[in-house]
Amino acid sequence: MHRIDHTTADANKHGIGKPGFTGGNPTTATPSTRLTAEWCDDTQENIVRAIEGAGIALVKGSGTQLYDAIQVLIAAGLSGISVKQKSLIATAQTFAPGVVNGDPVRWDSSNSRWAKALADGTASDLGLGLADVTNAEVTLYGETRAGLMAGLTPGVAYYLAVAGGFVTTSTPADSVKIGVAKSATVMWVDIDTVSQAKGVSSISGATAFHAAQHLGNFVAAAAAVVTFDRLNTLGNGTCAFFSAEGGPITFTPNAADAVNTGSVGASYVMPQGASGFIIGDGAASGLWHLFTNLQGGAAAASVKNLKIQPSSNTQVALTADEVALENSSNGYLTVRAVNLTLSTGSVGANALDAGTVAASTWYSVWVIAKADGTV
Repeated sequence: MHRIDHTTADANKHGIGKPGFTGGNPTTATPSTRLTAEWCDDTQENIVRAIEGAGIALVKGSGTQLYDAIQVLIAAGLSGISVKQKSLIATAQTFAPGVVNGDPVRWDSSNSRWAKALADGTASDLGLGLADVTNAEVTLYGETRAGLMAGLTPGVAYYLAVAGGFVTTSTPADSVKIGVAKSATVMWVDIDTVSQAKGVSSISGATAFHAAQHLGNFVAAAAAVVTFDRLNTLGNGTCAFFSAEGGPITFTPNAADAVNTGSVGASYVMPQGASGFIIGDGAASGLWHLFTNLQGGAAAASVKNLKIQPSSNTQVALTADEVALENSSNGYLTVRAVNLTLSTGSVGANALDAGTVAASTWYSVWVIAKADGTV
């Protein structure tokens, strides 16, 4: 191939030494650029050989043959990958039994086919696209064909599900975003590969902890309940990091195990705002050791701007900007904007534990809170 090189060409039209065509200018006696046989042949053969190289017979009058040839050559050169309908689609694909239209799929290299992907923290979460079994295709990026999906909520992000074979709007422990719904039947596939295989995972609600979650990093977007497999099946040293940013995390061990020397099978609550590292000993009657820290580094029983003063003969007002609390398992919680009115003339919540007020007697005030921070 060469640029037009006739003497009538504009010598530097496309840059120094890069000639191009000119329509001429009668007022300056500049002639139009003349076509040469060499340039026409070069142009023709570069286009024609691409079309014929794709196995397409030349048809006079067709305006799509070069485009068609590029599609064929891309597909052949990238093992079945083609650009199609604003998408990257793998064509002529084979699927494992049970895969249906719209399923998130991963590449099963052992069997050279596509299998269902699932959010379990292992290589099975390496979803690559959505299956179109009807057309033997996998949409790797971009829009799925209309009708491939159903019941989607436009504009909502969808994630790989724990059970595999479908997408969900919830975020499981091993959350891998598959894409965003364009309409009720079309998904815009844009898989978040960064979150695959041990990224930071958002949790909420019921969350199961299996061996695949070992070394995971979990952040609670809302209140969460984490249920652990039995420790002697997980193994000594199984561990993970948890942060209760959006709500408290309840750790529920197997019925044979305990958390922080608590009762066997009893749950332990990490209050909102705390974070910690949990590690198991792998024993038959195993023990989970949860090391928590109070976010911000406050120590138990520390306070900020605490004020206690009588407001009447039978009432005491207590206010504080912050109070750091500790439970019997060394879990910590900071409660803020504390404002309580304590009654010295009654018994119960925000009042005396028992009995009546005695003269010349010291009394202690205890601030007690729920795991969600409610005082």
